[in-house]
Amino acid sequence: MATTTNGCHSFECLAARMTKPSADGPQAKMRASLARLMALEDSVRVCCAHEYTEDNLRFAWSVEPDNNAPAARIRSVWAMRAPAAER
Repeated sequence: MATTTNGCHSFECLAARMTKPSADGPQAKMRASLARLMALEDSVRVCCAHEYTEDNLRFAWSVEPDNNAPAARIRSVWAMRAPAAER
């Protein structure tokens, strides 16, 4: 696999080019994800973005551990992101 930065706004963003096909590795997962997106109805709008809510709330909570607002909000984010079986 070859990686390179892709001109994105953060250092963590990398573009990867797989040099060897894999039946169950990153390429297969990417193909499956793209197939799911392509199968959506044309009326569906997909907005891709980085999601920092949980990280920002963790930081706020670490700075103000006695502040109930970030603590309550991060718990609601955790509940939202929990698998359906855990809700």
